[in-house]
Amino acid sequence: MFFANKVKSTELQVLVFSKDRAMQLDALLSSLQLHCFDPQVLRTQILFACSTSRHSAQYRELAAAYPQVSFTAETDFKAQVLSVLNHPEKILFLVDDSLFVRNFSAQQLVELLDRHGEAAGVSLRLGQNTAYCYPLARFQVIPRFENLNNGFLGYDWSLAEADFGYPLELSSSCYRTADVLQVLSSCSFKNPNELEGTLAANARNSLVPGKKLLLCPKQSIAFSCPINVVQTCCPNRHELSQGCTAESLADLFDQGKRIAVDPYRDFLPNACHQPVELIFK
Repeated sequence: MFFANKVKSTELQVLVFSKDRAMQLDALLSSLQLHCFDPQVLRTQILFACSTSRHSAQYRELAAAYPQVSFTAETDFKAQVLSVLNHPEKILFLVDDSLFVRNFSAQQLVELLDRHGEAAGVSLRLGQNTAYCYPLARFQVIPRFENLNNGFLGYDWSLAEADFGYPLELSSSCYRTADVLQVLSSCSFKNPNELEGTLAANARNSLVPGKKLLLCPKQSIAFSCPINVVQTCCPNRHELSQGCTAESLADLFDQGKRIAVDPYRDFLPNACHQPVELIFK
């Protein structure tokens, strides 16, 4: 039986990592607006990097379109990440190629972490439906879940495999900032890939035995769409769907095209990462 702590309410800091992908970032923010019941709980910060002036101009256009969101250009990645982490109690990490597909409450994510002191975090990408591990290109064993009776499940991630045994990640998971800072103490990282690698490499030693529980919804609330890459430091698996390079999507963005997110409402992925055909409006 999982131990329950007293609930306390607080805001939820959202930190989104993005590079050269204004089109995909727009879809993430649009889907977040569509599916979050209580956006007033969110304090959203975009940490973005640009390789050209065109990409920079597109992020400025997004900043004007989403005045409730803070946009910050990357200058010193580690210092900026730590600065964000040093203030709130809870943080939701997101990346620009993720999409929300189901309704959720931000306050519920905060309360889940307050109730379950032994939980490492709340994953929005995992669920009973994620039977396939896309990065490893193989099926994965679904862990034994405990039903929390509120639409969420809990399981022991230290006994799980593949995506289920990967408790600290950046694509769509919520954590206590104190836990993340504990893992990152004295670590070096210069970009989101290195940050996630550092979290993953240190999770087992830093979180076990105290934080063996990971929470997730019964069905994935979000998933990542790996249709391109914008970095060279990590050979992430992806499928160049429809020729959707960052540059071709930037061309469409300048033409006024945007990804339509409503068609993906209630989409049920079989993996945390799943390439899908983009639908434009």
